[in-house]
Amino acid sequence: MFRDTKQEASWSLLQAECLHEHHTAIELLCKENRALEHHVASADKLRKTVMRPKAEVEVAHAECKAWCAPCLFLYVLHFGANFVEFRAMNAVPETVSATHGTCAPS
Repeated sequence: MFRDTKQEASWSLLQAECLHEHHTAIELLCKENRALEHHVASADKLRKTVMRPKAEVEVAHAECKAWCAPCLFLYVLHFGANFVEFRAMNAVPETVSATHGTCAPS
């Protein structure tokens, strides 16, 4: 009977130690979880801080493209026509050289 009581006490002590270790591990995991939740909340706040200006820049870029494309088209038309006109006004007439068979300015 003494031996059984001693074994039971030893077993109870072992269980208590296990429960204490388990409880300590749970407390540590809860602390780590709170730290991770805080980190995630900070990251979400930072993401929102970055994503809003990024979206605004993308919208402004799209508006700029929509506004600039017609202007660029008109610019090319205007200066392209002027370039063709300039070349026509300053063109050097070409004649075929009878002796060499090549084009040469007159």
